[in-house]
Amino acid sequence: IRDRSEEDGSKITAIIERDGGIFNDDGIDVEAIHAWIGENGGVKGFTGGTYVENGAELLEKECDILIPAALEGVINLSNAERVQAPLIIEAANGPVTAGADEILRNKGTVIIPDMYANAGGVTVSYFEWVKNLSHIRFGRMQRRQEEARQQEAQRQAEQRRQEEAARQEAQQQAEAEAQREAEAERQAQLQREREVQQERERQERLEQERLAQQRQEEQRRQEEAARQEALRQQQAEEAARQAEAQAAAQAAAQDQVAGYTAIIHDLVQRNWSRPPSARNGMTAVLRIRLVPTGDVIDVEIVRSSGDAAFDRAAEDAVRAVGRFRELSSMPPRLFEANFRSLLLTFRPEDLLN
Repeated sequence: IRDRSEEDGSKITAIIERDGGIFNDDGIDVEAIHAWIGENGGVKGFTGGTYVENGAELLEKECDILIPAALEGVINLSNAERVQAPLIIEAANGPVTAGADEILRNKGTVIIPDMYANAGGVTVSYFEWVKNLSHIRFGRMQRRQEEARQQEAQRQAEQRRQEEAARQEAQQQAEAEAQREAEAERQAQLQREREVQQERERQERLEQERLAQQRQEEQRRQEEAARQEALRQQQAEEAARQAEAQAAAQAAAQDQVAGYTAIIHDLVQRNWSRPPSARNGMTAVLRIRLVPTGDVIDVEIVRSSGDAAFDRAAEDAVRAVGRFRELSSMPPRLFEANFRSLLLTFRPEDLLN
């Protein structure tokens, strides 16, 4: 290869060794790198190209022919898609895995297998391997093979004898097992009959218990129905009493509201001085806001009579009272519901709530 590396204008652009790889797109001087490897044991440091520590990357470099000539399986599923060479010559033993082979052929890559490209090397390697493994001369191999065949025949005869003995023993064991199974089946049948009888007795007990429980449940149901009816009547009576008490409380509250309202009207009426401009048909509505002590905190005209003097006189009448002392003794809930904010209507002919 060194003598013909540039034959017909071809050039070697990349070389992979165990310590890395060298590439040079202009071509590598094969004689020079061969000498360098002989002196240094690898390609690292060679100045005739660019050094790559991971030499496997160069398998993916663009080229016309890729020749994997050292290790098995260097082109595999992890890098087959990235191999760009259109022609691969397998100079090593099995450098392309089966999975990678399928990927490359689908891409249209031509692969010359190792059986063609490296048949002589593979054959000689096999004989060397046999010789080293057996430590024998090639002339003695036939005799060793004959001895091996005789030993294999003896081994097979012994194996057949053992198999026959094992078969007979297995047959005896099968017969004994059949007897045991027959006895076991008889015992199992007796056990099933006992279990059937026991199950029948158990079902009878369960039916008796069910009937007794049904009678108890019916009795409890009747007792519960009677209790519920009594409870319903008691609740109805209690509801009637509560409704009556609530109605009485509401009537009392209404009476209280009416009484306090009359007090408010009377106090305001005493302080109201109708202005000369008052006329029939005028109506002023005031919103009064109070606190639980009966103090007036705000007076607002929500509907004007149309006469400023009339409206002012109505507002002054409320402010003149200032505090409705009687409200301070009112229950808080009654106050919040009715007197926190209330409306007073003023007409010239009367004061209305």
